[in-house]
Amino acid sequence: MNTEPRLISVVGEKPLPRYYVYYDEWTGEIINITNKYKASQNPHLVTEDNTAAELLLGHLNPKKFIVNETPSGIFLMPKQHQLRLKQEEDQLSKVGEVSLTVDREINIIKYTNSWKLEVNISSDAVYKMTGRRNNKQFSKKENVNNSTIYFYITEKNNPLRLIKTIKIDPIDLLNKGYALFDLKDLQNVIGLNNIDILTRRVFKSYGLKSKENYVSVEYLKRKNSRRNHYNITDVNKEAAFYISKSTAGWIFRSNFDSPNEFKIYRDIKIYITGDSPFELRDTVVLPITELGKYNELYVKTDADLLTSKLLIGEEGKHLSFNYEELEYVKPGKY
Repeated sequence: MNTEPRLISVVGEKPLPRYYVYYDEWTGEIINITNKYKASQNPHLVTEDNTAAELLLGHLNPKKFIVNETPSGIFLMPKQHQLRLKQEEDQLSKVGEVSLTVDREINIIKYTNSWKLEVNISSDAVYKMTGRRNNKQFSKKENVNNSTIYFYITEKNNPLRLIKTIKIDPIDLLNKGYALFDLKDLQNVIGLNNIDILTRRVFKSYGLKSKENYVSVEYLKRKNSRRNHYNITDVNKEAAFYISKSTAGWIFRSNFDSPNEFKIYRDIKIYITGDSPFELRDTVVLPITELGKYNELYVKTDADLLTSKLLIGEEGKHLSFNYEELEYVKPGKY
């Protein structure tokens, strides 16, 4: 009796499951994790790393992990383990102009009358890269891609006329938060209102802003909802507002031409209190439309501002108040 040979199957080790980690090309932030390929406009990492499984199951927080592109390869890792800096692009991009209220990852502010240029990085961008608001000081060796930030100042609408090149180490920018440059050497060359800025992108978004006068850097280390409790002094000649007592209330005089000089971008709501912020005496609002141009704004309140304090939210971070005695009073209402 003939019998056919039976095929012997060899059972090997079961292959490890593969995971597809989709991430933002610029920030490395994790967008989605699947165990099957899905068409996407975002790049993805194919990995057998069990970390991807833990992230997919929700056992780990994806906000604390990042996909890092390095000369050695692409890896899934905790944000705190290595700084992710993308290598600069080969092509040039023009930095678009935005309003002062718009926050990009990299913000460039030209102070046209003061001949200064500020470059700062937003706190949100640092958080995306590091997973923390108060980040540690980074060392040069953590810039594994040897990235460099370049800004090319050219004549407006004429990119072939290069005026100046600015070079910034991104590690220095991350550690300090901003860089400030003196452009007085351009005074006899070109006006700052007549320039464009080109760059080879290292970060995802850039914005060019314009202010007339430099008072302090625009850079904020972190966003917060802290309120500021102010005394009214009589010694600060550089205060944002001069306050005077009138016959029927108080006068707030703007000690500036533009509200933007003191980072005022909306109405200022002021809580008039005693020494304690919980001792509320009155509330007044300074409309932004009536601020600036050294104008005087009449404020009606029964509270005595000289024995009170002023409590203001985040919009008052850069404000100060100085008392000024009126030299004379003309007939009529003040």
